[in-house]
Amino acid sequence: MKNLKRKYVAAGFFLLMFLVSGCSKNIVDEVGNELKATHESESHKKELKHKDIVLRVEDASVSYGDVLFYIYQAKEKYEKIFSDAIWDVELEDGDTFEKHAKEEILREVTEVLIVCEEAKEENVTLSKEEKQEAKEKAEAFIRKAGKDAEEQWGFDLKRVENIYQQNALARKMYDKVEKENGANGQGEAFEEKYAKWSEHRRIDLSVELWKNIHFKFLKDDRKDNL
Repeated sequence: MKNLKRKYVAAGFFLLMFLVSGCSKNIVDEVGNELKATHESESHKKELKHKDIVLRVEDASVSYGDVLFYIYQAKEKYEKIFSDAIWDVELEDGDTFEKHAKEEILREVTEVLIVCEEAKEENVTLSKEEKQEAKEKAEAFIRKAGKDAEEQWGFDLKRVENIYQQNALARKMYDKVEKENGANGQGEAFEEKYAKWSEHRRIDLSVELWKNIHFKFLKDDRKDNL
């Protein structure tokens, strides 16, 4: 399975599927260049804790525990088809499947946080019914993952519910912009708005922590790092 095409990474990668393709490309490219310039060494490897903050967008943050939620979904999706060897597969551009998967996670969580920050400024919030729906989705996720996965990955209802709420709010903003602009549902109006929103946002990524996130690790490591 050498040189697997990159399209598998972007095509239906996440279950939440808020992504508006390309919105955060410049941001991710800039971070990617910084990551390439930062050489990882054994002496600088850090043991990650669930509470460690990996990414900040203004005052909002994404912890390692939040990132694990996305990694879990990716592993569930791809390892059932390709086994855990998928993460070491070299894609046609020379990078590994894992590297591109991490880029997609970074892109998605950055987009969601930027849109949620804009929603806060525009006083757009979730209704009681929408919050309840997010809670029900989180509960369903926890049930489906099972007790073993919950313990191994450190999932808790509050964390998962918050992720679903963020994605629901981002989706609400997307629908709002498209409706206000009489758009045809292709996302062009939203992409234009998003480009403006992202220009002035303060985005900080912990390069050291991000480089130490991997899709292949021992189950016991997750338990110990709660």
